[in-house]
Amino acid sequence: MKAFLRGRQLSTVFEVAGRDENSATAALGWTLSRSRQLLEAFLSDALGIDARVRDPRFDMQLHGGDNGFTDIEIRDGVFCHVIVEAKAGWEIPSEKQLAGYAPRINAESVEHRKLVSLSAMEQAFVQLPAEIGGVSVVHRSWADIVRLINRTLPRTQTRSERLWLSELSKHLGGYMQLQDLLSSIVRVVPLKKDRISKHDPYRWVDVVQADRRYFHPVGGQGFPNVPQNYVGFRLDGQLLSVHFVEEWEIVVNLASLHDKWPPTTIPHFVYKLGPPMFPASKVASGSIYGPGSQSCAIDTLLSGRYATVAEAKAETDARKRKLMLLDDDAVT
Repeated sequence: MKAFLRGRQLSTVFEVAGRDENSATAALGWTLSRSRQLLEAFLSDALGIDARVRDPRFDMQLHGGDNGFTDIEIRDGVFCHVIVEAKAGWEIPSEKQLAGYAPRINAESVEHRKLVSLSAMEQAFVQLPAEIGGVSVVHRSWADIVRLINRTLPRTQTRSERLWLSELSKHLGGYMQLQDLLSSIVRVVPLKKDRISKHDPYRWVDVVQADRRYFHPVGGQGFPNVPQNYVGFRLDGQLLSVHFVEEWEIVVNLASLHDKWPPTTIPHFVYKLGPPMFPASKVASGSIYGPGSQSCAIDTLLSGRYATVAEAKAETDARKRKLMLLDDDAVT
C-alpha cells in the first residue's frame, strides 16, 4: 500500500515501547500505514461503512490553525478525513478538544468525516455526543483495536504485514496493563471530615475508614487516568495510613454502588482498599496543603526516615531524576 506520512518519525516506534505514553498511538499510526487490511477494517468500523481506500495519507502530531496537535489524521482523497485523538489510560478527550479539531475536517470536501476518541475506556462508559461541530463522533478502546487486529490477521497476505499486526497486538496488550502491581509508589490524597450529605452523618472520611473504599474521577483536573496500586491518606495535617488497592472498577454513578455516596455522571475509579499500614513514626504533611495529591515511594512514608510528606515526595522525585524518569522542572 502506498502511503504518505509526515510528522513524528514512526520507524522505531516499537523500539521505544513502554518508555513513551504516546507510543501506542504512534504504533497504531505506523501499522495503519503499513497494513491495508487493518486500515480498511479500522475505517469500516469507525465510519460504519464498507471502506475501501485508494491513496491514503497519514499525519501524526499535526499542528493546525487551532493551535492543537492531532494524534492521527487519515485522509484518502475525496473519500474520507478521519481524526483520531488518543488519551493515555482511561481518560477520554474533552468535547472542547474535539470541537477544536472539527473545523479541520469541515474545511475539506470529503464524503465521510469522523472524529474518533481512543483510550483504554470501554464504549459503555463514554458519554460523548454523537456529533461535535458538525462532525460525527465515535469512541473506541484500545481493546477494540486489538479485536480488530485479531479479525484482520487471518486475511493478511504478506509476512511483513502479519509481523506488523502481531507486533502491534503485543505492544497494545502490554500497554493496556496500565496498573503496575509491582509499583511501590503511593498516591497520597487528603481526607475530609465533612458530611457527604447535610442530611446524613456519613462523612468523606467514612468512605475510607468505615467502608475501606476510595474513589476519584478518571483523569482530568489532576486526577490519575490509570488505577493506582497504593493510596495514602492525610488528615489533620499528618499522614493517616497507606493502603494497597486490592480491587478496582469503573463506575459512572457512585450512588448506584453505595446509597450514601454522591450521585455522579462521569466515570470514577472505585478502589477496594486493603488493611491500613501505619508509618513507624508520625509523618506530618509539611509544606503540603490543599486538595492536591502527591506521589511518594512507600518506604519514604512508612519507614520513619522522613518526617513529612513533603520530604517523602522530595526524596521520591530525586530518585526519579536519578533514573531519568522526571525532568528537573517537572511537578508531580
